Amino acid sequence: MKLIIINLMLHDSNILSCFFLPITFIILLAIMMYIHKRQLFKYIYFGNILCLITAVVCYVFIDKHPVGQPYSASWMEAIPFVWLFTIFGGYFWFIASTIAFLVEVSRRNMLAKVLLGFVILCFALLTLWSLFMFFGGIWVLRGTH
Repeated sequence: MKLIIINLMLHDSNILSCFFLPITFIILLAIMMYIHKRQLFKYIYFGNILCLITAVVCYVFIDKHPVGQPYSASWMEAIPFVWLFTIFGGYFWFIASTIAFLVEVSRRNMLAKVLLGFVILCFALLTLWSLFMFFGGIWVLRGTH
């Protein structure tokens, strides 16, 4: 496994967002699942963990497949689409799970209220940055004519 990770790091510029970030999210979700009191949220966290594990496994399959070569089995043609849905679904679900966790914990803990405010502030800044990048991309696509 260590050799696969080192090989991924040497040849891929997306290793942070496609491999290490989901692994970090999985660890955080496992901690949240251990701490949380309500059973329903534990199922949501577990589903998110499965989604992110699927994304990481699909990413390794995609990275190890030679470019331009046909797939060895017909089911492997669906792997890029499965990866796309699971990585974006996992990111969205992680954000929603983290906010739900902080809201639930903030009912009992003052530090969680401060963290919830910080998360909301970060989410607002991320939204503004995303809009800036989106409109900047539209401006660039407009052309020079």
